[in-house]
Amino acid sequence: MQADIRLIQRDDGRWEWILVPANNNSLAQGIVVSAITFKSRADAKIDAEQHVAAVVGKDGRTVRSEEELRHLIQLVASECFECQDTFFGDIYWHERDEMGCNWSMSTVSGQDWSACLDYLQPVAIRLRQTYNIPDKG
Repeated sequence: MQADIRLIQRDDGRWEWILVPANNNSLAQGIVVSAITFKSRADAKIDAEQHVAAVVGKDGRTVRSEEELRHLIQLVASECFECQDTFFGDIYWHERDEMGCNWSMSTVSGQDWSACLDYLQPVAIRLRQTYNIPDKG
């Protein structure tokens, strides 16, 4: 995808990216917005570049690596007190579910893992609605 990356700092100080097709000056058509917000401009830029470099599957979903998705989840978790001692297992492939998503996280454990999952649930839903991992088999 040929796109212009626009990094925007929100009023709360967090960063997000917007992709605008390279030959489109209108923000109303064909834009893509980051699935999560970022603490730093650098993290937002890296994520936008990875998104642009990713392939789009036959179903129209952007395909990201397991490592990239795990990193995004860990970025968000690192900002939550309840997630400080939480261990996240691997991201694994499965047949597409009712969301059209083909991945889940295998394990979450730690002293306050339930509160951590409550914090991460909206992020996980947005990531699962937006991205798939490469199909297996």
